[in-house]
Amino acid sequence: MLITKPGGISLSEVIAAGIPLILYQPTPGQEGGNAAWFKERGAAIVTQNQTELLVAVKALKDNVRISLLNTRLTIRALVPVPFR
Repeated sequence: MLITKPGGISLSEVIAAGIPLILYQPTPGQEGGNAAWFKERGAAIVTQNQTELLVAVKALKDNVRISLLNTRLTIRALVPVPFR
């Protein structure tokens, strides 16, 4: 599980690792767009405050196997297939 701001480098690393992702307090602009894109695809939980963050961590921790499997399947769908 990774809790991070939704910057481009961090999100690229999460895609490569295929781990559950919680995005914390994205700022308007690029971070907000990144957070919305990942959330719309089911690849991240976006939290705006500490209460939401704690709820998200507990939910992922309580269901870590399911969360990891779902995250890996979702992340695979985000990665484009190389053109041949």
